[in-house]
This record gives sequence, C-alpha cells and structure tokens, in this order.
Amino acid sequence: MKLLLSRLITILFICSVSFTYLGHHTVTGEELSQHEAHSSIDLVAEDSYPSADSRSDDSSLSTDASPEDSALSTDDSSLSTDALPEDSSLSTGASIEDSSMPSDVSTDGFDFSTTTSLEESVDTTTPIESYEPMDIENAAVEAVDYAFYTGKPICPKPVISHQNIPLTENADYTLEYTNNINPGTASIIVQGINNYSGTVTLSFKIVNVKLSTRCNSYDYTGHGRKPTALLSGTPYALKNEIDYTVSYKNNRKCGSGTITVSGIGKWYGSISCRFYVSLKRLTLNSVTSPTNQRMVASWTPDTCVTGYQLRYEINGQKKSIKIPGGNVRTKAITQLPKDVICKVDVRSYLQQDGKIFYSNWSDAMSVKIRYRYWYVTQYESITGNQAMIYAITDRYNRLVLIDGGYTQDAKLVRSIIKKYHNCVYAWILTHPHPDHIGAFNAIMANNKDIKVNRIFVTKVNSKRYRETARSYDDIATYDRFCKIARNLKNVTYLQENDTFSVWGLSFKVLHGWDSNVNNLNSHLCNDGSLMFKISGATKSMLFCSDTQREMQKFIYPNHMSELKSDYVQCGHHGNQGLTNYFYSLVDADVAFMDAPPWLLRKNGNYDAYLLKDYLESKGTKVYRYDGKTHTIKII
Repeated sequence: MKLLLSRLITILFICSVSFTYLGHHTVTGEELSQHEAHSSIDLVAEDSYPSADSRSDDSSLSTDASPEDSALSTDDSSLSTDALPEDSSLSTGASIEDSSMPSDVSTDGFDFSTTTSLEESVDTTTPIESYEPMDIENAAVEAVDYAFYTGKPICPKPVISHQNIPLTENADYTLEYTNNINPGTASIIVQGINNYSGTVTLSFKIVNVKLSTRCNSYDYTGHGRKPTALLSGTPYALKNEIDYTVSYKNNRKCGSGTITVSGIGKWYGSISCRFYVSLKRLTLNSVTSPTNQRMVASWTPDTCVTGYQLRYEINGQKKSIKIPGGNVRTKAITQLPKDVICKVDVRSYLQQDGKIFYSNWSDAMSVKIRYRYWYVTQYESITGNQAMIYAITDRYNRLVLIDGGYTQDAKLVRSIIKKYHNCVYAWILTHPHPDHIGAFNAIMANNKDIKVNRIFVTKVNSKRYRETARSYDDIATYDRFCKIARNLKNVTYLQENDTFSVWGLSFKVLHGWDSNVNNLNSHLCNDGSLMFKISGATKSMLFCSDTQREMQKFIYPNHMSELKSDYVQCGHHGNQGLTNYFYSLVDADVAFMDAPPWLLRKNGNYDAYLLKDYLESKGTKVYRYDGKTHTIKII
C-alpha cells in the first residue's frame, strides 16, 4: 500500500511539473481540455470541489490492483483535486503531512502518519552509470623536436587535441618542464586535469646553435642591409624557410642592427646576434701640389653621405676642414707653407636622426708642397729688327722656348739652351715667318747635341698660304720647316681650345689657323699664328704672337672672359696689330713689345708708338728692345 501511495504521489508531481503548477502557472481551460486527451486524471474547478458524500462511484480511486502490479490503473476513474487548497504547490522535498490535504478527504485504508519525503520515496534501486575521466595518453599531441639554446628556460607549448578538438592548458591539462635550460634533452610533463587524467612525458633537444654573419660591419647604402645568417655548432643541417626564418631590425640606418633566426617546423625558439651598419671607408685617389703653396686631394665619392672631412698634417700639426655634399670628389687647400711635406687623409660623415656618423679615415697620402714659379724672359734679336724670342724657365732649370727669331739668332738661342743642359722640354713655334722660326730651322737642320722633347706648332693650310703669300712671307723658310718637321716624331699641331701643361704651368690656345683664316685675302700667316695663355697659381701671361685686328671678332665670342692677364706680349710687335679695346680687356700690368727703337718712332710709317703711349697712359709698364733682357715671374 505504501508503494502504491508513493507512486501516486509521484504521478501527481509529474502532472504538476507538466502544467508548471509549481511555477505558479495557472492552467487555462483550453490547456486543460488539450491535456485531457492524453491524461486519465480529471481536474475539477476549485469552487465545485464535491463533498465526500456526493462523490460518485466513478470518481473513486481503485485499489483493487495487487501489490505486485506496479502500474496505477486509471480506467474509468479520475483523480479529484478539488480538495486541494488554493496554494497547494507540492514541494518535492516536503513530507506527506506538509501536503495539506483536506480533512474531509477519506483516508480509509491509508496510513498518512509517515513523514517520508517524496524524494526519499522514489525507487532508486536502478543504478546510475558514472563518468570516468579520459586518459590524456589517448589525446593527440604535437611537440617540437629541437630548441635553440638561449641560456634561459625554454618552454615550448605542445599542441594537444582530442578527436580533433583542441584542449586547453590549465583547463584540460597542465605542463611542467625539466632540464629545459642547458643544452641536452629536456622534458615536458603533460598532466591531465578535470575531464582528463594521467600524464604524458614529451622530450626535445636543446641545441647550442651559434648565429653569426659574414662580417661584423656592413657599408651604409641608405637601404636595409640583410647579411646572410650563418649557423654553426650543430650537427643538424638546418635549412632556411624549412627549419627557421630570418628577420632583421634596425638594419637601415647607421648603428647597431640585429639579425634573428626563429625556429619553425621541428625547431622552437629564436636566437639573435648584432651587426653594424657604418659608412664605408673612402679611397683617397691622389694628392698633388700642382701650383704654388697649393694642395689638391681627390677621392672616390660616396653619394649616400652628407659630406666629407679632409685632414692634413704639416710639421706635426693637424688641421681639418668639412666639405658638404655627397658628390664632391676633390678639395684644394691653398696658402700652405713652401717646400714642406703634407700628409692627407679623408673620411665621410652622415647626419642622421640628430647624430653625426663618421667613416674610418682613408689611407693617408703625402705630397711635397712646392713653391712653383716660372720666369718668362724676352730676348732681343741680334739683327736689330723686330723678332720674337722668349724663354720660360722654372726653379729646377728647365727650359721652354717660344719661337727663336731669325736664322742669325741661332747662336743666341744655342747659348740659351746650353745654360739649361742642352735640353728643351718644349719648343712652341707660333707661325712660320722668318723672324719666328729662322733660328729653329738652323739649329734643327744641324742638330747633334740638343735634345728637344716636344714641339708645338700651328696647323698651316699650305695651299692657301702659298696662294696669298707676300714677299715678307718667305715661303722658302716655310718649306725648310716642313722638311724638318717631316722627319720629327714629336711635333704636335695646335688648334683653338687645345690645352697642355708643362711642370704645372697651364697652356691654353685661344686662337690658331682655322677656317676664318682661310677666308682672308692677305696676312694669313700672321693672323693664323697661335694666341695662347699661360697660367700659374696666381699669375698669367697672354701671348698674341703676330695676330692682328681682323681676328678679334672671332676671338671675342668664345674667349673674351679669358683675355684678362697680368702680362701680355703685344700682337705683331705692337705695329698694326690688335686694338686698344682688345688691350683694355687684357688689362695687363706689363706689356712686351718685340720692337726695336726705330719701329716705335713717331715718323708716320708705323703706329706701334700709338699703342705704347696708350698702354703707358693706363699705367702699364712697356718692355721693348733696348739692349737688355726683360724678365717677369709667373707664380
């Protein structure tokens, strides 16, 4: 009976849950009618709850079933709930006494004196299946095989999953590491927790791999430097992009950069080393002293830099100068002491992020600072006529000759050459008139003891010269010269804008025989003569030879700014030559007129005196033939 009562109470509990009665849900008539189709229990409205006497036989609770039959029969009978009070929520933990059943409900045959709770009355004889944690050994584990030694604890994280679902550290398992600092074999102990149990021990090798680059310093280029990673100290042949990747930091600017190798695949961790980006060392190409008390240094430029610093040392004293501009490749230092040894080196510098970086100094080079000077001497023809005889010498007794006068002047010219060890470094012949090349012809036609290194002449148009020649042109002298020149291998023919240097003294041709001369009807040899300028460090001299005023209009466009000189040799001996305007552009301190006294007389036959008077009126000193030699100094 007690079993039957217990099961009845269980049925009532289920019904109350189904209708959410315990949750204070009011069952509507519609819900009730829908439920009647599936339940044999009749619910009666509270206000029509019948008395015990008025209950019909159909509403009685059948108890005819035997105890062995655990099923509760509800055929043709309904369970009346009208006797329940308005607040009749049935607590699953309440005793029968707490159910507050109406007093008028018949309890015949029932014993309600028990206080057994509804929960305790449920049959729990059927066992509930318990859940066992899964052994972590059954999980899939992916771990690394190797790790880079760093001197610090190495803790790679294995990837653990179960049925392709990743497990979470500290939720499904914990990790413990042993022997994970020094090179050797390290262990990872995986301990299952919560839904997982057991342990798994993994191992990996810590390898002392050493990272380096090919060199410690790399030249700055303005772009990122990426030196090759060199790995050593390991028996394993590691491959880039298979076992590791390479990355760089601070490798674009000057300073310390970092290369890092990071393991991938079977390798764990990363190792790094430093390298340096610095300005490349410059190459000093040359150091010369081309002119007086002047030094010129030349180097190979580095266009990535801000500029250069040139350092020079004289007599143990060091000085330096900064030269801005990455494209600069030469620097001249002037006003240096005479005849001293100057030691020079150079380095570059770069201004970057508020700092200045310097390259290493180049190899040093030395040069002797020479005090160079040249003497220019005018000689007078022994014939008493106009002529052109000049000697240029330096402090080392070397000789350059310009023209040489008539054939009769050969003896004078020989005596000059003899003073300079019978050696002429260069012989310049301005044009083939007798008063200019006569002595040259005579000496070279019978030359046994004089050495001439180089010969410079103007390129004469032989056909036009012969067609327009006057008696004073003396074609025979020209022919003798041509015969001599054909047997010489050291003859150079000069034209406008040609340049050359002798012992540091610069020569530039401003005019020579050209197409403009070919178009003349007369004076071709004079107007085709060489006009050239010689220049030292601070002084210069213009030689006009026999050039006349017809050529001025061709000289001005290209060389007007180059006419200014400290000294000038007047064209055509000052007679019927170049104009006063031309000499005003030259603006020389000293003028040489290769003219005897008779050429300068005011007798109306020659106008050389007019030029002399003009020059002297401008403060120019005029040297002419007066039985003396006249010398000036080019420095």
